[in-house]
Amino acid sequence: MTDSTDPTSGTTMVSALFPDAACAIADLRAMLSMSAGGLINLSKVSDTTLWNKLMAAEAEAERILKTFFGAVEVLPDNCDPSEIAAFEAAGTRYTLVSAFDYDPDLFRNDAWGYMRLPFAPIQQLHSVKIVFPAPFLQDYTVPEDWIRLDSKYGDLQLVPTTTAPVTPVGAYAVAMWGGTVYPQAVQMRYRCGLTNASGTVVTSFAQHWNDLVDVVQRMAIMKLLRMAFLPTSASISADGLSQSKSFDYKVWQDGIDEVLKGGKGANGGLFVQIHGAMGLVG
Repeated sequence: MTDSTDPTSGTTMVSALFPDAACAIADLRAMLSMSAGGLINLSKVSDTTLWNKLMAAEAEAERILKTFFGAVEVLPDNCDPSEIAAFEAAGTRYTLVSAFDYDPDLFRNDAWGYMRLPFAPIQQLHSVKIVFPAPFLQDYTVPEDWIRLDSKYGDLQLVPTTTAPVTPVGAYAVAMWGGTVYPQAVQMRYRCGLTNASGTVVTSFAQHWNDLVDVVQRMAIMKLLRMAFLPTSASISADGLSQSKSFDYKVWQDGIDEVLKGGKGANGGLFVQIHGAMGLVG
C-alpha cells in the first residue's frame, strides 16, 4: 500500500541511517516479503507505517547502543537558553547533560583528570570549562593543549602545561591539589555520534556500519509483526489441504540481540565495536 502523501510527514525525526526515505521503505517492504510475507497482508501496510517503524527502531537502537547515529551537539544542562534556541533555529540535533563533579581525586595517582564522556565517539571537542565557586569567582576554560582525548571511546584527561595564563593556572592548581569537591563544576561542549552510519560515503577509508543498518531494519520488522499480534502458531485447512504457520518472537529477538550485544556468553556485538570491551565501559 503506497501512500499518496509524504510518509515522513507524520514525524519530526530526521533519520541518520536512512537519508532516502523512499528507498528505505522499498527495501523494508522487500525484506518483509521475504521474511514475513506469509504472516501479514503487506498490501494493507502503508508506507507511513513502515517509515514510522523504521524511525522507532532507529531510536531504540540508539538507546540500546548508547550512542547517536549522526552528529549531535552536547551541551551542559544549565546552558544559556540562547544556545538551545540557536540549535533549534538551525535544525541541529542536540542533547543536554549534567556537568562532572570536580573532585581532587581526579588528579591523584596518575589519573590526570580522567573522565569518560557520556556519549561517544567524539567528533569534535569544543571546550572544557571549570566553573569555580567562591573565592575564585571565575570560570576557567581549559587550554586545548592540556586536553588529551581518546575520541573513539570518549576518554578525556587534563595534563597542565606552562602555556596557559598564570592567574587562572594558580587558581586551577589550588583546586586541583586542594581537598574540595565542587559539584557539577566541569562543563563539556562537544559534538558526538557515529560517522558515515548510513554508508553514503563510498571511499576505501570510510568506516561503514552496514550491519547496523541491517539490524535496525530487522528491528523495524519485529515491531511491525508485534503490532499485528501474530499468534505463535496457526493452522489453516481448506479443501482437505492443511497449512501451518509459526512465528517465534524469541528466536527473532535473539538474532537481533546477538548483533547488538554479541551472543550469549560473548563480549562482542555492535556495542563493543562502539564502546570497547565491556569491562572497560564506565
